[in-house]
Amino acid sequence: MVVLLSDGSRVWLNADSKLTYPEQFVTDERKVTLEGEAYFEVKSNPDNPFYVTAGGIQIRVTGTCFNVLAYPTDSEVVTTLDEGEISIGRYAKNTTFYTMHPGQTAVYSKSENTCKVLTDEYYKDASGWRDGRLIFRNTSLESVLKVLSRQFDVSFKIENDKARSFTYNLACKSNDLGNALKMIQSITPVSYTHLTLP
Repeated sequence: MVVLLSDGSRVWLNADSKLTYPEQFVTDERKVTLEGEAYFEVKSNPDNPFYVTAGGIQIRVTGTCFNVLAYPTDSEVVTTLDEGEISIGRYAKNTTFYTMHPGQTAVYSKSENTCKVLTDEYYKDASGWRDGRLIFRNTSLESVLKVLSRQFDVSFKIENDKARSFTYNLACKSNDLGNALKMIQSITPVSYTHLTLP
């Protein structure tokens, strides 16, 4: 789903995501709130900064392209910058803001209230979902299934605790659950059973 904001900025929303924004930006600041995952293409306006609040952090933007992963149930908020420059920090008074450059990813831990900015050679993977791809790099089975659960609105239960330690490097289509599960099976010795509610 693509949302066109009144200033000409565009926001792509991933599965199970919500963006709160005004019909018109009427002050000298453009502010939106995100729950979930979104890709932002912000119209440049240095005199009118754009702010995204998500999962306890605030992102200050003048004009740029970036991905924000901020589902309420996740322990971290992950922001990846494709183009331009953004500043990121906790949503609190007197907080320190970190400046990010293209190719960097910021990981904010909700429990520890810490933010780390890292150079990420695979930074383009973060927004692969916009092109219909789900990309996992050294990702645990639990985390892979969490993404698939959101994407396809299904539930998973891991019966074998040993399987939780399995990790995956794979790319699959975001509209084909069967293919994703077959790829998981081809990498590790797991099997799955379909259960339907009465």
